[in-house]
Amino acid sequence: MSPLPMNGSLVMGHEQDSYDGDYSYLQNFMGRLTGFHLWDFKFSEDQIQNWMTCGIIQNALLSWIDLPWILHNTTGELKILPKDMGPCSQEQNSTLLLFINRMSWQAAQTFLQDKQLNMVVPHNAQESTNIANIMQNYGQSCKNDHYQEIYVWLGVMQSSGLNNSDYILDVNTNKTLTYTPWNNVTYMKIKFKTEEKCCSAQGLDGHWTIAPKDSSLCFLGVEEEVALPYYLAGECGFKEIFILTGYHRNSLFFYGVKNMRIWRTTNNAWVLWDVMKKNKLAMVKTKHLPLGHRSWTLLSKFCGLLPNTTTTFTLTNCKGFTCPNGECIKWDQRCDQQADCPGGFDEDNCHTAEYTSYYSPLTPPPAPFLLKLHIKVNRVTSVDLVRMMFDVDFVLTVKWKDPRLQYQNLHLITSLVLPKKNEPWKPKLSVKNSLDTADKIAGSVYIHQEGQGTHIINDTLYRGDENSLSTKFHMRLSAYCDIHLQRFPWVQHQCSVLMKIPNVRETETVYDPASSVTQVMQAMVGTYKIVDWNLRIQNNSPSFALLLSLHQQAEYHIWTVYLPTTLLMAIGYGTLFLPAERFPERGGMSLTTLLVLISLYTDASAALPNTSYIKLIDIWFVFSISFLSLIIAVHLATCKTDDLQPTFKGQGEEGWLAGTLGREQPL
Repeated sequence: MSPLPMNGSLVMGHEQDSYDGDYSYLQNFMGRLTGFHLWDFKFSEDQIQNWMTCGIIQNALLSWIDLPWILHNTTGELKILPKDMGPCSQEQNSTLLLFINRMSWQAAQTFLQDKQLNMVVPHNAQESTNIANIMQNYGQSCKNDHYQEIYVWLGVMQSSGLNNSDYILDVNTNKTLTYTPWNNVTYMKIKFKTEEKCCSAQGLDGHWTIAPKDSSLCFLGVEEEVALPYYLAGECGFKEIFILTGYHRNSLFFYGVKNMRIWRTTNNAWVLWDVMKKNKLAMVKTKHLPLGHRSWTLLSKFCGLLPNTTTTFTLTNCKGFTCPNGECIKWDQRCDQQADCPGGFDEDNCHTAEYTSYYSPLTPPPAPFLLKLHIKVNRVTSVDLVRMMFDVDFVLTVKWKDPRLQYQNLHLITSLVLPKKNEPWKPKLSVKNSLDTADKIAGSVYIHQEGQGTHIINDTLYRGDENSLSTKFHMRLSAYCDIHLQRFPWVQHQCSVLMKIPNVRETETVYDPASSVTQVMQAMVGTYKIVDWNLRIQNNSPSFALLLSLHQQAEYHIWTVYLPTTLLMAIGYGTLFLPAERFPERGGMSLTTLLVLISLYTDASAALPNTSYIKLIDIWFVFSISFLSLIIAVHLATCKTDDLQPTFKGQGEEGWLAGTLGREQPL
């Protein structure tokens, strides 16, 4: 409590929700009050930047330096720092935390890095003495088979430099140390280079030694100004924040922000205490810190459970996933089909969805039901004009959202796996204008991570209405075309695949405007050119259509129909220039040309469907046939009677010869 002008007081922990409220333990906190100032004017941006960089802003009504504080410390846990130990002081206030879970030097470094702590490095005799005092008071468990004395690892290593000289480095700052209190034996080994360069440790006498790197020793972490929060979370929904701080009963303990503590007892048991109620809540036995996923035994009614029952609590400071042994991995390594935790714990319980009690795989999601369609056309294999059908190969992707589901541990695209391998609801598909109209069953269902997840204990949870599901239909079918041949072969056909999702409610279906069609590079299909793809959708209807525009390439029919018929007409017309007396040649050539044209017309008609209207190509053939028929009529009209009877009535060869010779002589 600190006095303010006009007989006022500032009380940390005062009830702020009611007028003249008293002290409330529920609103106290564990922290460090490092400054209190009061100005009667608004800061400019320059003043804010100056204050953030530890500058001084003059003319304060109240200043931290001038405020006397009255400390009400009935529990003995409240501390007030000296006025020169704030965040802008030159001296850094740090806390030494002794970890009695013995490890190798490298394992200890990794452990401390996960806890955002540095391995201790003394820079003078006083700091070495402080380390020795902590070892003396709390390090009785640090003795091992190799060392009867107590040793702790130091963040110190040797490094070779120029001229084969060695430097003693602080591994935290990578700077050379000048304070190196080696014991005599170690000093001689280093001087004559008979000792390996890892790793340094300190004993109770304050001297340093070199220990084998695979030795298991205790170690100290240095906690700077801001303590790292630890979270205790249970399957029952309990969650509390703790800070790893000072010592209680010769061991580190966890200080809860809401009057809870985790203390170590004499029999290697860690107990969760409610300090205000003086009640033991739960207990777990371990020689090390109770980090990671552990089975706790309840000592009283807590978390909705009865005493002597067990439940799993997770104590961690990880920003990602916590392994059972307390190691940290990234959240995106959870359920990535690769074991990252010892024993592959991060790959357990990797079903990707949970469903609500009212979920049914037989009913679609509630309205409004938004569908997003995407069709990828792989290939149009053929177009059959006679049957008025076309063969197409495409993949239909359907995306939707289901608020009845909750997903967990998603990656960009994840397979949907429900508990007990239950089948989820997924759309069916029927094609209405195909030879096969039976409903098609979708394949696997995938989840697309689109929303932000929420980290809950061991999993990252995602809402069903923020992340999409998708499935694919691989279709290869024949569908009918709407073909109009009046101007054939200069025509454009409109073909379509009429589809429907039969297991959705018709009046509640809404299509995403971003629904689209893409086509693999295929411009030509036989004598047709693909000019356009479209997707026709209509809200409040489960039906939709894939539309295809095919342009008939006339070049083929020009070369196979129009050019041959033109040549035939030219041949027929050319017979008019033969002498009138040579009727058999003129008549025979014209008639043969007409018969060939009729045969060509028959073949062309057989390749086209029967229609009730006249096609442009029919008009061309009728014109060609009429043209040749007219030429034959001209030949018949211009022939002479004796041309039709070339022989005399004489008998035998002589008569035939006389008749022939007589016809060739002029009259």
